[in-house]
Amino acid sequence: MAEAAAAPRVLLACLPATGLINPLLAVAAELSRRDVADLWFATTDEARAGVEGVGGPRRPAFVSLGRFHEDWPDIWNEADLGRMSRGDRLRALRHFLDLTIDHEFDRRQYRRMLEVIDEVRPDLMVVDANSAWALDAAQLRQNRKFRRGVKLTFFRPKTLRSMLDAVNQRKKAGIVNINGTPSKYADAARAIIGYSTFDVEYTFPAVPEHLTMVGHAVTAEPDKRLPGTELEEWLDAHESVVYIGFGSIMRLTAGQVRGVLAACRQLGERHAVLWKLPKSQRGLLPPDAEIPASVRFEDWVPSQTEVLAHPHVRMFFHHGGGNAVHEALYYDRPQLVMPFWTDCYDLAARVVDRGVGLEVPNVESPDSSQIAASLLRVLTEDRFRVRAAELGARIRAAGGPPAAVDVVEKALTANR
Repeated sequence: MAEAAAAPRVLLACLPATGLINPLLAVAAELSRRDVADLWFATTDEARAGVEGVGGPRRPAFVSLGRFHEDWPDIWNEADLGRMSRGDRLRALRHFLDLTIDHEFDRRQYRRMLEVIDEVRPDLMVVDANSAWALDAAQLRQNRKFRRGVKLTFFRPKTLRSMLDAVNQRKKAGIVNINGTPSKYADAARAIIGYSTFDVEYTFPAVPEHLTMVGHAVTAEPDKRLPGTELEEWLDAHESVVYIGFGSIMRLTAGQVRGVLAACRQLGERHAVLWKLPKSQRGLLPPDAEIPASVRFEDWVPSQTEVLAHPHVRMFFHHGGGNAVHEALYYDRPQLVMPFWTDCYDLAARVVDRGVGLEVPNVESPDSSQIAASLLRVLTEDRFRVRAAELGARIRAAGGPPAAVDVVEKALTANR
């Protein structure tokens, strides 16, 4: 009797930031459920628990890439966060680049990724687009060539000197894409998975044939709830709930906390508020007597998607992260966005342009009346709800993790 062929080996690789790794974890979970490949997941130690928590018959083996570099977002101080997320957007971008560009970390990760590839010997790699060091390592092993391109934003002398040094180091190391140009990674990939749809994302000419837009990587079903919890009982008891959550990195100022709370007070008793506010920021709240009874604070919700799935949650007020925007749409929820930084401004523009919500400015002390008026508009004007439901249906129809894994399976088949 012939020996059964070994399962193809798939190596997933990603940085540990929540907005980047969560979609890839959903893909890993779907791959595990289908039991079609031997799974390995390379990321830094901060994300070990998330990888090891993936269930199914083919749970991925965690591959350590060490610790994230010292500027891990969770430990950024208030001053740095303020410079990156408020005021002049170009200066904020410059500060973001100064704090986050760490070519030595990238070189270490690149060398470690080469070791991982040689150890695991994957048949296919699934890599988040922001993990350039993993893409570099994969391309070196595949020996692909590409076009050149650099954005003008990065030509400041301070940044340019650092990047030129990195380019020289990359060239000496034999990296094919010496400039780290995103389009070159995309051109070289066997397939590209986009976590959106062109109903939300702006269309562009010459869409690559190997790009598949899969909507969003939401693992919960649209009707999934929070069974038997006190939070579900509270949501059941309030017919109209505004959910507020500003992501895992954004830390509000005292003025922002006061402004948002004052806006909640102006909503009155008709609309309750569930606000995910970490304990570390609770000290910014005014005395308990000033907090309306209709406002409930949670340090952390067990599942944001399950909160958004609850029928009494009418809208989502958030920071403009990619997961927040698409999870809200997945559950047909209109939105109010107070963009935090960089890509959040782009996503806020999409929310407004697509007619699914409004934007308020991210300032040190926001206008509570403006926030309240925007919340009430999103809650009461049917056009936001109707449009969100339209886009939500299209996002769900795009397929999510199962559609993403279909792409992976097709690529595996082509590789045999």
